[in-house]
Amino acid sequence: MGSVDNGLTAFNRNSTTGAISFNETEINGTGGIEGLSVAQNVIVSPDNQNAYVTDSFNGNLAVFQRDNITNKMRFLEVHSDNQGGADGLSGATGIAMSTDGKFLYIASEFDDGVAVFSRGTSGALTFIEAQFDGIGGVTGLDGAIAVALSPDDKYVYVASTRDDALVVFSRDTTTGQLTFLEFH
Repeated sequence: MGSVDNGLTAFNRNSTTGAISFNETEINGTGGIEGLSVAQNVIVSPDNQNAYVTDSFNGNLAVFQRDNITNKMRFLEVHSDNQGGADGLSGATGIAMSTDGKFLYIASEFDDGVAVFSRGTSGALTFIEAQFDGIGGVTGLDGAIAVALSPDDKYVYVASTRDDALVVFSRDTTTGQLTFLEFH
């Protein structure tokens, strides 16, 4: 993955030795691939079937599905800020997934928020909600850049640069939705 190369590079790993070898590079604008103009962060689903890539500059979240036979990545879809119902992706940087692989959380630096998506069986995403700094009692998200879940998946933590804060949300493990608790 590289913000200069506008792409996602995949490697194969030898499970015995740990050695890696080049597999492929998926490039923004080729073969219908979108959402990788300024690729920022990537996360792989717990079942190793999907890769999710944030594009911070353009507010995109690109979704790829892995072919189980060739290990090649296939572009599945892109979600863009303020398009198709998605919100909270402007400056999408940090990315985290629940341990069951059912929900994805994106920290957005320019939207000062965190976006929530549910993940279907193919790896496709559905926008659930976004929490924004200064709305509904939420505070501390100005410049949100990183997101993480607690090991028990009950809490989501978001770090922000401009507020110089760590924001804590409780998480509904069934719906993925967030409730603001506090910030430090």
